[in-house]
Amino acid sequence: MIKKLSSINASRTANSILLLLGLLFFKPLAYFVALMMFWAGLTDYCLMEKILQRFGFQNTCSTMVSQAEMQVYDAKKHWENIYQTKKSDEVSWFQEKPNTSLNLIAETCLDKYSRIIDIGAGDSRLVDALLTLGFKDITLLDVSSTALNRAKKRLGNKANGVKWVVSDLREFETNDRYDLWHDRAVLHFLTEKEDISRYAERVRRLLKPTGYLIVSTFSKNGPKRCSGLNIKQYSEDSMRKLFSDFEHIKSFEEEHSTPWGASQIFIFSVFRKRD
Repeated sequence: MIKKLSSINASRTANSILLLLGLLFFKPLAYFVALMMFWAGLTDYCLMEKILQRFGFQNTCSTMVSQAEMQVYDAKKHWENIYQTKKSDEVSWFQEKPNTSLNLIAETCLDKYSRIIDIGAGDSRLVDALLTLGFKDITLLDVSSTALNRAKKRLGNKANGVKWVVSDLREFETNDRYDLWHDRAVLHFLTEKEDISRYAERVRRLLKPTGYLIVSTFSKNGPKRCSGLNIKQYSEDSMRKLFSDFEHIKSFEEEHSTPWGASQIFIFSVFRKRD
């Protein structure tokens, strides 16, 4: 029972408590909370969520979920809605410059003609930095065309030197093979065993021999939900188990601060495919 209660979304719990207190002692408060909850239902903007995130609550990462999403998860529809209703710096995973990913990529010592794929790229700034560093063969994959179009617009003429793929990763097929597979914040959204197995199978099939895998996902100390979805947390041991046939180079946890100041703990893992 305690475990179940602890998994309840903090913003909804706080709203419910305030509504109850308002009904008992101060009805104007109840009216305000009811209006706030109604507004959240219409706009997907939860004021209580934002307030709690300011105080460091980690399990309130865009957690307003529509009834339709609770019934059937449509990845394409979900992520298009996220990118159509939120600016770049209004999503929790935003980074002005993805320094950790760039440092890990630099440590691989790949040459500038190496083939790199960024999974779930969205409108991340990673591609900007890679182009500036001189990398020539970059593929960006995301289920949201809105997200990729944002990145295209930002890059201007440089976008012509990038391969853009709009696809659900679980359905992605290509004859290309990559020297580096980069994923920041995609794997943890796959919660079904079949989808996780499919992810790992694609990594094994699409990476060249001795190719590198860099994955960043929520750690056991990170959020339990994000963007209205349940997620799967990982540890170094569970990452090693998932890619047991790869050479494990290193894993480490890192704190990410969201644009509104909330803390999220990620675990970065670096692997190399064996010959």
